Amino acid sequence: MLFRSNSHDRFDQATGRKFYNTFPLAVVNEFHAKAGDAVDTFAFYSPGRVGVSGGADTRPGFLTLVSGNFFAGLGVPVALGRGLMESDDQPDGNAIVIAHSFWERSLNADASILGKVLRVNGAPMTVVGVTSPTFRGISAAGFDGPADLFAPLNTMETILPDEFRNSAKPRTARDYWWVQIMGRRKPGVTMQAAGARLTAVFRSVLADSGLPPLQEAKNPRILVEAGDKGLNDLRVKVQEPLLI
Repeated sequence: MLFRSNSHDRFDQATGRKFYNTFPLAVVNEFHAKAGDAVDTFAFYSPGRVGVSGGADTRPGFLTLVSGNFFAGLGVPVALGRGLMESDDQPDGNAIVIAHSFWERSLNADASILGKVLRVNGAPMTVVGVTSPTFRGISAAGFDGPADLFAPLNTMETILPDEFRNSAKPRTARDYWWVQIMGRRKPGVTMQAAGARLTAVFRSVLADSGLPPLQEAKNPRILVEAGDKGLNDLRVKVQEPLLI
């Protein structure tokens, strides 16, 4: 079963706590290294629209940057080729997976698409897979709509060299919160056990950060929620006004 961790920023009136939807890369790496026997975690970031060109024409597409274990973690099938793998998630990586709807809509359902090069914001990326027609990303109605392209997280500087140009911190900073996380519990691990294990690792990262604002955080913890419906903050945003 999947869980989603902090799929949207929100303030809990009952406890007076603020829950955030993003994590530093250091936390992602520590989850992977120290909690992998209980939970397989994978990360992603949705920057929005990019320009996609396979020739003379350029068309818009919604990009999602994902860790190399994203497709394995979700367990979703592909229609053609393969999903991304951990070996693809390198700064010099060039593999990309395209959504089935984008393949049909913008690439004329080209049956020979595997191995072809698409330029994504000018960066050459090689198509290694086409998703199943039933898979529309993890936030089809939540953030930027259905994803059209999936590229490795570590290719950000290649595809989006100016994404964080206004930030005073590098994307690897321990106090730069920008990636989201999902995960799959190992057999026999309860939701409560998964949350406790991730919380312990999370607190350890904050304590070892060397940054007083993180070290002094009051009772930080990970909120683990079922992720079978994906990440959708639209329901949370509108349910109270609609109820009223």
